[in-house]
This record gives sequence, structure tokens and C-alpha cells, in this order.
Amino acid sequence: MLSMSLPLASEIIETSQDVLRVILALFFIFAGITHFTQIGEDYVRMMPSWVPFPMLVMLVTGVLEIAGGIGLLIPGLIPIAALLLTFLLIAIFPANLHAAQKNIPFRGKPPMPLALRTVIQAVLIGLLIWIAVF
Repeated sequence: MLSMSLPLASEIIETSQDVLRVILALFFIFAGITHFTQIGEDYVRMMPSWVPFPMLVMLVTGVLEIAGGIGLLIPGLIPIAALLLTFLLIAIFPANLHAAQKNIPFRGKPPMPLALRTVIQAVLIGLLIWIAVF
């Protein structure tokens, strides 16, 4: 029988890369949880019209963000979780592009400017690749 135990906090946070990994894990877990709140309606509105079943896609991306965040906390899953979150960020970028182009509000506020959102996505992707590979 496979036994999987969660690592102790002292085992998780040993280096600055580990601190960053834990911060990213919490970020993705929190972001994923928001898909199951009223904010989820905003995520659905952000999706381009060519996305099939936008509500289902929004819920699945929430689950993937939560799972990826948890994966960043489990030593044996860190590289694959980081790479899969990288692919997820790339996959959801068209929604950010659509929201910026169509000026779709998020939480009642104007969307983040596309240039800023692109930089943030690139930084997140770079950090995830750093965690996965190094």
C-alpha cells in the first residue's frame, strides 16, 4: 500500500526557491478557490466566445489551479506541477487578452492593462519553469 505523508514545514521551506514555491502554491490555491465564488462569473465573462462550455472550463481551470498549487507543496510532484501550471497559464491567456480587448470588468473594475497582464504572466511562467527545472 502506498503511503504518502505530507512534509513538515521545516522540510518545505529550506531555500529562497522553496519560499517562492510556497508563495506560488498559496497564490494558485487561492486563485483556484475564487473560481467557486461569485468571482467565477467574472472568469466566465472573460472567455472568448469560441471557448466551448465556458462555465465548465472555468470550473475545471479552478480545480487545476488548486491541484497545481497543492502539487507545488509535495516534493515528488513539484516539477510536474510547475510545468502543468505553466501550460495552464499559457492556455488561459486568451481570456486575459479578450477581457483587455473588450474592456470586460473584473470584480467591478476595468480589466488589468494587457501589457501589465502579459508581464505578470511571463514572470509567473518564468518562476514556475525555474522551480521545475532548477
